[in-house]
Amino acid sequence: MTSIFAEDRMIERRLIRDVALAIDGASHARDAARRVHKAVKLTAIAMGLDPDLETVMRRNPDGEWYVAFEAGPYQWAVAASLAH
Repeated sequence: MTSIFAEDRMIERRLIRDVALAIDGASHARDAARRVHKAVKLTAIAMGLDPDLETVMRRNPDGEWYVAFEAGPYQWAVAASLAH
């Protein structure tokens, strides 16, 4: 039987891999944001969370895209950026 901590760690590793792949496969910033948002939404579902409440993709007033995962693993975006 897998412990909840081991399962959480597996989900986190999968998210980091999926985000790095999403960034690699993107043709532009908006495409990257969409792909990353899809990855975090799927992760939220795998964690038993509501992706519409826990994730968001937006464009700020400066025109930059961002993706947030409120209940995601600690510093998931930093780890994914370094994996990229």
